[in-house]
Amino acid sequence: RKHHSLLISHFVSTVVHLISSILLYLSWHFADSQCGETSIFLTNLQAILMIIYAVTVIVKVGLLIKHFCHIPVPAKYINIITIIIAAKQFLIAVICEVFLEASTMVPRSGCPAIRNTLPVWSARLFYLFSIVINSIFFALSNKFHARMEETES
Repeated sequence: RKHHSLLISHFVSTVVHLISSILLYLSWHFADSQCGETSIFLTNLQAILMIIYAVTVIVKVGLLIKHFCHIPVPAKYINIITIIIAAKQFLIAVICEVFLEASTMVPRSGCPAIRNTLPVWSARLFYLFSIVINSIFFALSNKFHARMEETES
């Protein structure tokens, strides 16, 4: 049952990351006049990221449907898929954040004006929100799993 909670947690986290990615896409898309080529590059990067997150959401919806319709999917496979997707999401989020920070620090080709805009901070808040959600689900999952073991004993 532990994978049940983790599966929901990672689904919610992916949706939050998708929303965050959309916000960053919009912030770079509307910064063309200020940032020029840097904005175009980062807009394209965010578009790729949004596609990856959208595909991930579709995969996770499929897993959730199978799980809740009691179609047998071994917990081991769900955990492996979830771990791979979570690692990919973390890596992509870190890479995009590094690009964001690097592009705002380079004086000529960068875009320091975008750094403190609302969409960028909204996206960062969504990333933090995702961490909080994952922590809550992980804690609930561990608590639920411990109770299940106690009742089985």
